[in-house]
Amino acid sequence: MKNVAWMGALVAIVAASSQGATVQPQNQVELPIDAGTLPDDCRQFLQLASNTRSELLPWYQRLSVAACRQRLDVSPVTTPQQLGPMVAAIENSMGPSLAIYSDAATRGGPQIGMLSEYWIGMTYLNIAVRARRAVDAGATVGGATYGGFSDGAMGLHRSLEPLIARDLQNAFVAFREVDRLATSNPAAACADQVISRNVAQARALLAMLPTRERLTT
Repeated sequence: MKNVAWMGALVAIVAASSQGATVQPQNQVELPIDAGTLPDDCRQFLQLASNTRSELLPWYQRLSVAACRQRLDVSPVTTPQQLGPMVAAIENSMGPSLAIYSDAATRGGPQIGMLSEYWIGMTYLNIAVRARRAVDAGATVGGATYGGFSDGAMGLHRSLEPLIARDLQNAFVAFREVDRLATSNPAAACADQVISRNVAQARALLAMLPTRERLTT
């Protein structure tokens, strides 16, 4: 669930694309990003090289910003009352990244669309994973049940699942869109190793997510 491999791949693409003619203005992303809210190492992606010839580079840079900024410390949860605020805090922290991805998915063309939808799915999946990891394994809420099992962390996890069901469903929808785009644009789906790998991963996750049984559209 970490962004290290993704960031490395994007940096490689950015470096390889930063030569030649100027990018056409219509390909640049207009979604505003406040540099003051970004970690220092994420600001490098806000500057477009003046001699670039890649029309995709501005999109790659914005996707890099979205991936780079996803940093959040989540405190351990020990009571049911903390679950809702914890999930809401994680979702809110991911909002700016999801806005960048959604904008790119809408306006960036098939290649950028596949990358963006993949990382929309991964972001929603990451929300669920972070929320689950926040549940304190040592929690003792509820004490022992009739059957003699501790209902602490297990009870918290049961209460958490409905709160992250929407995030898991959104992840499923995004991965399904990657599959649709790849099927409709086979050449774009194998344009480079990053895209082809992400398409394969999206399809694998699509098959694994249990929410697939609840979606009818």
